[in-house]
Amino acid sequence: MGSRSLADDHRSRFWSARSREADLDHHHEKQQTLTGKILRNVRWWTLACAVVIGVVLGFGVSADFGLGFFLTALWAVLGFWVLEKLLRVAIVARGVSRNRREAAGWLVAKLVLYALAVWVLFQEPFPVMSHVLGLTLLLVVLVVAGILGGSALNGQPAQRGDDG
Repeated sequence: MGSRSLADDHRSRFWSARSREADLDHHHEKQQTLTGKILRNVRWWTLACAVVIGVVLGFGVSADFGLGFFLTALWAVLGFWVLEKLLRVAIVARGVSRNRREAAGWLVAKLVLYALAVWVLFQEPFPVMSHVLGLTLLLVVLVVAGILGGSALNGQPAQRGDDG
């Protein structure tokens, strides 16, 4: 048998596993912070673009079209934010208790936003195409953020894991 005892071997494995767990926890916290920052910046970029494009459409097409575009983009951002909150409350790590009351509140908020959208679509205060374009803006910003790895939206250089 080598110079290490069985107890030393178990102790070494235990602390090595604990170290890996701590590294994974730190990486997970860092990733969550980065993801939260990217999602927050996606929301702000979407709103900024919605204001600019809404004004341009307001003058170029009609005031109703521009306002409908902006309000729909705002609705999309609010829905996205509520969904993010709902998922952060509802999906938790093993062993962590879930706050069902808060999750139910976010679910009700999401349903209210959808009810508002259905009501607006039936009332037709704005052209339907303005809603289609306004809803699409958030998706475009999300795709751009995904392609750029969030780098353009969070002020950090793009990082790729396989670039050597």
